[in-house]
Amino acid sequence: IRTAYLAGDGGVRVPVGATLVRHSVPEHEVAETHAKSAGVLSAFTAEPAGAASASAEPAGGTRLPPGIADDPEVCAALAVRNAALAGFWLEEQGDRPVPGLVGRRALVVDAGDAWTAMLAHALRRLGMTARVERWDAVGPGEIERADLLVAGPGPGDPRDVTDPRIGALRGVVASRLDSGRPLLAVCLSHQILCALMGLRVEPLPASFQGTQRVVPVFGRRARVGFYNTFTARSGAVPPGVRVWTAEPGSDEVVALDAEKVASVQFHLESVLSPDGVGLLAELAATLVAGPGPVPRG
Repeated sequence: IRTAYLAGDGGVRVPVGATLVRHSVPEHEVAETHAKSAGVLSAFTAEPAGAASASAEPAGGTRLPPGIADDPEVCAALAVRNAALAGFWLEEQGDRPVPGLVGRRALVVDAGDAWTAMLAHALRRLGMTARVERWDAVGPGEIERADLLVAGPGPGDPRDVTDPRIGALRGVVASRLDSGRPLLAVCLSHQILCALMGLRVEPLPASFQGTQRVVPVFGRRARVGFYNTFTARSGAVPPGVRVWTAEPGSDEVVALDAEKVASVQFHLESVLSPDGVGLLAELAATLVAGPGPVPRG
C-alpha cells in the first residue's frame, strides 16, 4: 500500500491490495485500492490524481474525478469518518511526555503482529525509550531489565502450548509475573495471562476482527478496537485481581489488573481506539510507579 517501484526504463509500478475484515464491503475495499494507488501516482505527475497512469484506473477504465481531495462533500465525509478514529494517528506527531515515564525503558515483545511497532512508537511519544524484540529472540536478562514489559498481540490459539510461539510467549509472561515487575499484556498476551491466572479461554462464537466497541475498563468507558477470535471468561478470579467484562451480565473479560500488571483484550495502539493512547499512558504510568507482587492463579 502506497509503495511505488521504479524500473530502470522509467516505468512505475504501484501494487495495491485490500484486507476483508468483519463488516467489510468488498466493493468499497476495491475502490479504496484505486484511491490509494492514484494518490501515489499523482506524486509523479502534474496531472490530477487518478489521471497519472492507466495502471491507476479501476476496472472498466473509470478514472477518479479531478480535484477529488478538494471536493467539499468528500472532505465532509472524511471528517465524519475520522471523528470515530484515534486522533493520535491523525495529528502531527510530537512528544507528549508523561511524568514518571520519561527515560524509563519499555520492551515490547512481538508475538507475530507488526502492530507492536505502533505500540513502541506511542510509548516513545510518552517519553519512554522503547524497542521491539521478537518472541524467539528475547532473553531472560532483557525481560528482567525492562522497566515495563509489554507482551504484544499476535495470531493463533492461545491454548496451543505445542505451538513454539505460544509456548515462548507463555514463558515470557510467566517469567515477568514471577519477577513482580511491571507487565502490560495486549490481546493474545492478555489471553495467555488470563490462562496463567486460571481463567478459561475459548473461541468466540463470532470474531471481533476490526470491530470498534465501547467497553467499561479501569473505572471508565473506553472506545477501542478489537481484533480477537478468542476470549477469556470470568470465573474463579484469583485474590487481588480485578476483571472487567464487556457489559453487565457478560463473562467476556476485556481487561484485568492487579498490582504491577494490567491486561487488555483490545488494541491500545489501533486507529480504531480513540481512547487507546490515553489509556496506554495511564496504565504505563500506574504500572511503573506502583509497588507490590502479582497474584497468580
